[in-house]
Amino acid sequence: ILEILFAAFVENHGLPEAPRTPRGRAFSMFAAQGGQALRKFSLHQALSDHEGRKDWRHWPANLQRSDTPAVTAFAQKHRQDLAFHQYVQWLAAGQRQEVYEEADQAGLPFTLYQDLALGAAPGGFETWGYPDLFARGAAIGSPPDAFNLKGQNWGLPPLIPRRLEESGYHLFIDTLRANLPPGGIVRIDHVMGLFRLFWIPQGLGPQEGAYVRYPARDLLGLLTLESQRRRTLVIGEDLGTVAPSIRRELARARIFSYRVFFFERKGKEDHNFAAPEDYPRQALACATTHDLPTLAGYWEGRDLNLRSQLNLYPTPQLAEQDAASRATDRLLLVEALVHEGLLPAGYTPPPDYCPEELRRAVLAYLGQSRAALLEVRLEDILGLTAQQNLPGTTDQHPNWRQKIFPTLEEMRQDPEVTRLTETLRQARGDEGPGS
Repeated sequence: ILEILFAAFVENHGLPEAPRTPRGRAFSMFAAQGGQALRKFSLHQALSDHEGRKDWRHWPANLQRSDTPAVTAFAQKHRQDLAFHQYVQWLAAGQRQEVYEEADQAGLPFTLYQDLALGAAPGGFETWGYPDLFARGAAIGSPPDAFNLKGQNWGLPPLIPRRLEESGYHLFIDTLRANLPPGGIVRIDHVMGLFRLFWIPQGLGPQEGAYVRYPARDLLGLLTLESQRRRTLVIGEDLGTVAPSIRRELARARIFSYRVFFFERKGKEDHNFAAPEDYPRQALACATTHDLPTLAGYWEGRDLNLRSQLNLYPTPQLAEQDAASRATDRLLLVEALVHEGLLPAGYTPPPDYCPEELRRAVLAYLGQSRAALLEVRLEDILGLTAQQNLPGTTDQHPNWRQKIFPTLEEMRQDPEVTRLTETLRQARGDEGPGS
């Protein structure tokens, strides 16, 4: 359909190099402003169409870099194909701009909340267009931690810090400009990557990786500059292995912390859940994330069962320790909610089922926190147990394929949803922490 639309557009308005109407000139201006980055991306997309494969590593050798004579010849011969992909980007940018404007006119405090993922696909545009910036023979991941006892290998090629610096950070800047929503929020996945990344040499496991430092001062400066230009609030996903100095630097840059209820505890020795007043103001509070069990799944231990079934525990003893620790956490969780007056004294829910009043109490607990922002997932409002993504797996778990079956109309009429949303409204309040 897009190809049919583009053919009609060219017939009526012309190509970018020869526009014939105001709309044609608007497209031409967009293509010019996109510059070399947009042209190179469109060239990659056109080559993907031509070769029938998205992964450039399966293309002929003379097409596997953007600077070969064969690629230059292709670009000259297929100028209209390049223009088509610029046209698609133009349509997307225009529609996104309409969303910004509609959100602004509706009086919403923010326009869009977008996610900036970590890294680039090994066979994707960035590694083809900027091959000298990426290290070969290594992938980024994370060392073993409490939720991934074997560590993780994400299969993404790392940027080489010195090469990134020498290039003037153009790829990083272009990525920010394409992804920071004006007047909105952006969540930076694994924000510690601005400071250091865990490199895993090819053929080795995550236990044998090492941290490589990045030019954090420059990257933070560029991020804050672009966020100022677009009035975009930045949330850094600072979960996992995080050095205290990194959180201090992020706070100085006014980047919001990402505080997950499961992880927020009093201290190393005191494992009680952090009180609502202990949450930092400059933070987004949430019960869970897409990489963690849902609230109901956590209470019922669904994630622990999954890890055992998929052999994600290094030893059976660690699986037993986790099960015992979760039983203790359930007691501490109820104790915290009772202490805040959100559940009655003596409340004892069953360990194999998470009732509505328990979920409602947790959300109210977070709603009363000092955190300026509160994120609530539909899974927790509906009491779903299926985990959206299970880190450390590829095809062993249906990652990113978990469906939420009720329609928006059905959810609006669901009395349980109404009760939960009213609880949140009361917890935050017109004059509350998040107003």
